[in-house]
Amino acid sequence: MRNTQIMTVGWLLALILALVPVPASAADADRDGLTDERERALGTDPNKADTDGDGYLDGEELSNPLFTSPNATFRPSGVTKADPRVPDIFIEVDRMGKRTKTVRYWFFGWRESTITVEGAHDLDAGDMREMVARFKENGWNCFIVVDDVIPHEDKLTDSRWRALKTRWHDRAPYYWGLVAHEAGDDLARTGTLGIARDDHFAIFDGKVAVKLFQGQDLMHELGHCLIDSAHSNPKAAHLLDHPEEWNDGVHCPYNCVLNYAKNLGLTELLSQWWEFDFDHRCWKAVRGRWLD
Repeated sequence: MRNTQIMTVGWLLALILALVPVPASAADADRDGLTDERERALGTDPNKADTDGDGYLDGEELSNPLFTSPNATFRPSGVTKADPRVPDIFIEVDRMGKRTKTVRYWFFGWRESTITVEGAHDLDAGDMREMVARFKENGWNCFIVVDDVIPHEDKLTDSRWRALKTRWHDRAPYYWGLVAHEAGDDLARTGTLGIARDDHFAIFDGKVAVKLFQGQDLMHELGHCLIDSAHSNPKAAHLLDHPEEWNDGVHCPYNCVLNYAKNLGLTELLSQWWEFDFDHRCWKAVRGRWLD
């Protein structure tokens, strides 16, 4: 009997609350954490939780410190935080430190000494600024946070990559990138210059080709996160409405920095990578600008 009374009281309270009108100033039609009134003042869409379609809720972009104070190493000039009216991409990048080895010199009495065999796998500042600029030209604000230096490992295996992500990926809403030395045998079967999965990627800076085109390689792998993983990556879910723009989740078939450009000559191929080309279909899909 007592349980029946409790259930009856509960239903009555729920009915009363449902009938009480929500003040207009507190209404949040799209449930993005911003009231409709504030959205109208900001210029965002009160009926669309993610006005700019970048995978982040409008309210999240204005309240989460990771978006309001990203402290990015590379960002568009004059832009310091997320804007719910402009699509944003946030990337956290960790990189492996310098490669060293211990040697013994006879003229020091065979004492051991540690020498640097290869410097740290740092991001090329010029490449990163160019990448940010190309995103900006095409309507996106790109923020790159260069974070931790991870102890050097000669070869990165799949299981080790997963472990490093768990240990070092501090900013969960961001895409996570790792600049590593070289792919282990299991990862190399997928990519020797870089690899991407869901919301994280790695580029292998021990390769000369990556050192020469580091920014393009990073953009290429980020493109896989944005496009190829649309089925499993919430940040790319908006692409599912237009599968014709990104193919079947394998590799973009069009002539852009994301593909392997099988149908291009050497000059055209180098041009695509050199220019960070955003003008083809897959990048238009990422930007939400669909073709007719």
